[in-house]
Amino acid sequence: GRLEEAEKGYREELAANPDSGEALRGLSAVRRLRGDLAESAELIRRAHELAPEQP
Repeated sequence: GRLEEAEKGYREELAANPDSGEALRGLSAVRRLRGDLAESAELIRRAHELAPEQP
């Protein structure tokens, strides 16, 4: 489905660019929608550490 495709794309982007705040936030949203709140929270924490000014 679409969530699986989105997750794959975000993970590929993070493999190439681990500091991609956009990919971290996107993957966080996908993981939240798939019910993995712990991973979602960790991803958003990492994104915030990299760019605290981003919402």
